[in-house]
Amino acid sequence: MDVDNLQTGDCFLWSGEADEVADVTAVGCREAHEAEVTGLFELPDPSGAAYDETAVTNAARERCAALLEQYTGGQVGASTGVFSSYIYPGEKGWQGGDRSVICLAEDGGSGRLTGSVRATDAP
Repeated sequence: MDVDNLQTGDCFLWSGEADEVADVTAVGCREAHEAEVTGLFELPDPSGAAYDETAVTNAARERCAALLEQYTGGQVGASTGVFSSYIYPGEKGWQGGDRSVICLAEDGGSGRLTGSVRATDAP
């Protein structure tokens, strides 16, 4: 599955190198999986802005942490082993107009989640 087709609530296994994600293998969230999509958003697109990886990752980190809190009902952190991560556009993607960030929940311990981390009342 192309990473650009991921939607909130999708669970998947990584394919290839994590620093250049293009494809993932979608699985049911009841199966062991490496990540669950907690939200999607578009980065601001200032006209003519040059790629700034630090600014991109700072924006992704902040917004994805908030989306994870909302998605899980606050059940994150050291006590649960669930942490926020994200897929963001690289310089080549940015130059091609990609501003999409995919926010994820991952397991900081075993590396695999089993079952969804979504709170029952999450949007």
